[in-house]
Amino acid sequence: MLQIRIFSSTLLFLFLYPIAFGQQLPKKANKLVGTWSYVNNKGFEVWEKSKNPNELTGTGYLISDNGDTTKHENLRLTYNGTRLVYYATVYNQNQGKEIAFQSKGKKFFFENPSHDFPRAIRYKFNCLNRKKLDVYLFHPHKNKLPLKISLVKTE
Repeated sequence: MLQIRIFSSTLLFLFLYPIAFGQQLPKKANKLVGTWSYVNNKGFEVWEKSKNPNELTGTGYLISDNGDTTKHENLRLTYNGTRLVYYATVYNQNQGKEIAFQSKGKKFFFENPSHDFPRAIRYKFNCLNRKKLDVYLFHPHKNKLPLKISLVKTE
């Protein structure tokens, strides 16, 4: 009877350990937390830690020429134990549906080959200045250069 309890406890531990401890976001993801302003002053992104340890949430804002700020998109970054997943819900696009972009492992390069634009998104932190970040939006046409958005951390 004691062997069955030990065996059951071991199985339960082996099953729950990855769920409880193995699915947290990589530490690198915490660099994203804060407010990132577009260098062209036309918008910004605010990233926050979620109550869920394997998720960050973000909101993208656009700033019009007359200075009005409007919410543009909701963002989520999650880690499912094997890869990062980037979710974007852009207002007035995709019938309001959240679009998922999968990474390969823990890299900040996310792809969704079935999405029209962008097909891929890359967040690249500047290795010399941790307050600089470039976001690349990749076109479905291979001969087009990706759209580059440069951001600077303001908070």
